[in-house]
Amino acid sequence: MSTPIVQLENRRSTLFLHEDDDISAYQHAVDHLHEIALGVAESSRAMTRRMQSLERM
Repeated sequence: MSTPIVQLENRRSTLFLHEDDDISAYQHAVDHLHEIALGVAESSRAMTRRMQSLERM
């Protein structure tokens, strides 16, 4: 089994995190995003509504 690593990138560098606390924090964030993310159909409807509201501006 491989050890998890978090890779953070920005314009000028990359950072690799491997400490258990760091991995846990990022895993928690990813798990939370999975919980609150819209499904495909819901995402499509939300984007359509937003585009329509911008077109009315």
